[in-house]
Amino acid sequence: MSGMAHQIPPLKRSETLTRQIIRDIVEHGWIEGHDLGNEQELLKRYRVARGTLLEAIHLLEWHGVVRVQLGTGGGLRVQKPGSYFPIYMLKTYFELAAVDPAALRHAHRLLQRALALPHTGAKNAPLGIFLRATDGLFVEALEGSIDRSGFPVKRSETIGYDLRLLIEDSRSGPGDRLGSESDLLKRFSVSRGALRSALRLMEVAGVLELRRGPAGGIFVGNMNPGFPIYVAAVFLSLANVPSSEIVSAQSGLLLLISNELQLPRDPQGALPRFESSIADTPLSRLRESAGIGCIIAEHLGNAPLAILMSIFERYWWDFYQPSSQLTLSADLIAAFDELHGSDGRPSPAQLAQV
Repeated sequence: MSGMAHQIPPLKRSETLTRQIIRDIVEHGWIEGHDLGNEQELLKRYRVARGTLLEAIHLLEWHGVVRVQLGTGGGLRVQKPGSYFPIYMLKTYFELAAVDPAALRHAHRLLQRALALPHTGAKNAPLGIFLRATDGLFVEALEGSIDRSGFPVKRSETIGYDLRLLIEDSRSGPGDRLGSESDLLKRFSVSRGALRSALRLMEVAGVLELRRGPAGGIFVGNMNPGFPIYVAAVFLSLANVPSSEIVSAQSGLLLLISNELQLPRDPQGALPRFESSIADTPLSRLRESAGIGCIIAEHLGNAPLAILMSIFERYWWDFYQPSSQLTLSADLIAAFDELHGSDGRPSPAQLAQV
């Protein structure tokens, strides 16, 4: 996998448990409505403290992949996620990481062109989500217009939005102190429990850093794309997006990105030719071509495109569960062969050093 997809900070116990439950849902193929168990059953299965489990359930609800059913026979049920959370996290990263607006507009235009390709179709789910994530509108514009899978907006989410606005309005950067918990309680006039829940959500996303001790407080985090990439890959898996749509989205975007790469020919053969040793199956081609697309986007200086290609790469490596034969489109094969041809194009390792 490319380096971008690995940039994830150390996880806390609740985050590790959250990812383990998501992994179990993916690997076991548990569908919407599947009963994951009640609190006691989950505590016994995962052998964690009750506080860790409750926080993990809150994070899973944030992902939109579970719902808590109360009453007799209640428990934790698998939920098909909506598109809200991946779009929200991608937009949050683009805004707080101060991604170049020109690069974002360029990515948006390429996505529009990809949707217009004959083999892709105007209703391609991955491209539609990416298109919304790169439209340049603020996160607040999402509310009421994006599928939340029936989940209402929680108070902690609203406070999370306010915290983001505080960072932007104060023009704070990574490492800047926003105040103490008491300062924020007074500022937002909310309960301590709601604030702490919001702070934890923003900490998981990398937006904030919570420090304890005399010099502690709430600080602006150094958000990286690892978490949004993970969130979007989870969505592609658990929202049951057909693999054919993911293949066509990736092939269309890869074709357009690769067409923008203009490197000098090498008639003297000074650059080594790239002979793939693993690209002998559809799955390995998809994995490798997504990684190459990420490298090309980085070489072009377009961070949003690199993130989008990294989402495909993460999906194929970590979340794709073979259920039917993968069929590669002619466009993907053409783009892949073009990148692996003998026309003097450098290898991914060489591109990374440019």
